[in-house]
Amino acid sequence: MAIPEPEASSAIRAPTVLKWTGIVVGTLLVVLLITLAVLDENADALRGPIARVASAHLGREVHIDGRLQMHLLSWTPRVVVNQLRIANPEWVKPSGESTDMMRIGELQVSLSIPALFKGEVLLPYLGLDDSDINLVRDYVHTDGSLGYFQSRDKT
Repeated sequence: MAIPEPEASSAIRAPTVLKWTGIVVGTLLVVLLITLAVLDENADALRGPIARVASAHLGREVHIDGRLQMHLLSWTPRVVVNQLRIANPEWVKPSGESTDMMRIGELQVSLSIPALFKGEVLLPYLGLDDSDINLVRDYVHTDGSLGYFQSRDKT
C-alpha cells in the first residue's frame, strides 16, 4: 500500500477546497438575492419589527401606520414609509392636542451603494410629504423650576 506524498495530497486538496468555497459563496448570493426579492414584494411584514427597533433606539414610541415599500434591487435602493409617527419623550406632558413629536405622511429615503464602497454615506434623495412637526425644548424658569415651550411647524 502506497502512501501519497504530502505535496501530492495538498495539490489534490486545493481544487476541492476552491470548489466548495465557490459553492458556499454562490449559495449565499442566491439566498441573499431571493431574500431581497421577497422583501421587495412583502415589506409590510417588517413594519412592526422596524418600529420596535426604532422605538428602542430613540427611546420613544415609533409607529408605522401605513404601507412600507422597499425597492432594494438597485444601486440606489429606496424605502418609502407611509404614515410614520414618532412620539415626544415621556417628560413632555400633553398640551391638549397631540403627544406626537412628528407625523409624516410619506417619507422617502434612497441610499447610494457605490458611495458606500468609498466609505461615504450618500442619500441621493430624502423626501418628506405631508409632515407635521411639534418640537419641544426644555428650559429653566427664573425661580429654578423646569418647564418647556412648544413650537409648531407645518411643512
